[in-house]
Amino acid sequence: MANSFTANTLGTADQLYDWATGGAPWRPVQPPRIVPVGNTSGLVDAVANALPGDVIEIVEPGVYQPDTLVTQVPNLTIRGHADAEPTDIVLRGRGMNTLSYGGAPHGIYSQYPGLTLQNFTIEQFIQQAVTFGAGAESPIFQDMVLRDCGQQFIKASAFPAAINYGLVERVVFEYTAGRPSVQTSELGYFYSGFIDVHNSVGWIVRDFVCKEMTPTQAEIDAVLAAEPGATMTPWSPAVYFWNGSSNTIVERGIFHNCARMVALGLMDRFTSNGYYDHVGGIVRNCMGVIDAGRLSAAQTAESDGGILLWNSPGAKALNNTILTNGQVADAVQGRWSPGLEISNNLTDNSIRMRNGASYSGSGNQLNALPEWFVNSATANLRLNATGNAAVNTAPRLLDCMYDIDNTLRANPTKIGAHRYG
Repeated sequence: MANSFTANTLGTADQLYDWATGGAPWRPVQPPRIVPVGNTSGLVDAVANALPGDVIEIVEPGVYQPDTLVTQVPNLTIRGHADAEPTDIVLRGRGMNTLSYGGAPHGIYSQYPGLTLQNFTIEQFIQQAVTFGAGAESPIFQDMVLRDCGQQFIKASAFPAAINYGLVERVVFEYTAGRPSVQTSELGYFYSGFIDVHNSVGWIVRDFVCKEMTPTQAEIDAVLAAEPGATMTPWSPAVYFWNGSSNTIVERGIFHNCARMVALGLMDRFTSNGYYDHVGGIVRNCMGVIDAGRLSAAQTAESDGGILLWNSPGAKALNNTILTNGQVADAVQGRWSPGLEISNNLTDNSIRMRNGASYSGSGNQLNALPEWFVNSATANLRLNATGNAAVNTAPRLLDCMYDIDNTLRANPTKIGAHRYG
């Protein structure tokens, strides 16, 4: 029978085969070529001369400071050595406030599918840490630190081309000493975002941390003092998927001082042909804290929500825990979106619909207190014993069977991101 095989078809254990359908012959699959590098010039050469499927392994700890690395082949992996921590190996730009950046506006640029980045840090680029052009399908980020860059840290914007099926997991995104003090875009100061994806399907972002996306009032005032009337974009979401995106999953994330945590959709794009900014998708088991006193009264007055489901019909916000300390207008906000589901969220703030949005859902609890959590000062909103006693239970949701620690929930389950115990 065509395309049938038995257990011994694969041969010996050290032989790898690719099985093609349609009666095509078996053919050997070459294992990936491991290319070790230990300095900047070696890294540059390895990327420039890579073959499809190569694994470029950075074996020496330290700082690597090339011009923007431009990939030339599909299915390329760049990774730090397994014995290193992500912060031991650093791909560094010329500085997020340095306008004389030479050939290094970005850390890495790719137009090829299957780029995988693992186990190192990217920092101090004046524009993007990693940016993609048309053709860069299915990128993977794992065990990374991305910090202190001038614009978006991961940018997938090749509209109308689509960069689909990205995976981001176990990545820390952060500003460590404030936002950039120079203008790097026509959209003004503070134009940024940790993940900014346009017109893409099926991205998964999970088990990640986002810190300090929203500028302080002092940072805003410093810009205005130096340049009265300056253009600013101070409300960039930490993670946003928009401009025709769909079916995004954002889960098990921790957000600290990110006034807009996640946005599935941002603009009112509905037209007669049924075009939306985002369709479907789930934000679940995320935790977010805005420190008390972090935002000024003027900032709070301009704010909207921690989770934004804007022009994203069918999107869901499930079992999230959000502590705003009165700093943001709403915990979850829908806008221009029919058919939202918002259930089992734990917060100290409101759930609000605007501009014709509607939602179904239940089990939301809106009276959370900082003392209910393990350490709200570090955005660890796992329940302590006090919180466990105070938080209600609700039926477990089919779209949220596990909690922030990937532990199976009981049924009924605790409201919020953490099941407790």
